[in-house]
Amino acid sequence: MAQAGGSEVYPVRLEIDIPERSGRFWAIPLLGLLAKAIVLIPHLLILYVLGLAIEVCQLVIWIWVLFGGRYPRWAYGLVSGYMRWYVRVGAFFLGLTDRYPPFQM
Repeated sequence: MAQAGGSEVYPVRLEIDIPERSGRFWAIPLLGLLAKAIVLIPHLLILYVLGLAIEVCQLVIWIWVLFGGRYPRWAYGLVSGYMRWYVRVGAFFLGLTDRYPPFQM
């Protein structure tokens, strides 16, 4: 997609602010990653089950899109909420933020 000025506009934008103070415990190379992996187990379990449910929903949604011509609003909210949650968990695990991700989509 190109704008009139010639610059491209991307449909997805990710912005992560650099924290003012970082937690030093999370920065310990192996120990920090292991601790984050343990702390994120509830998120990962919920995201796994939710991901399976979304895969099953996609089997129905593609028919809706094929014959209806649009992505259903409920499905868009479900999939985009899952993706936002997944990105927040990934950003915490990779050290891009020190804020623990909330349990919501």
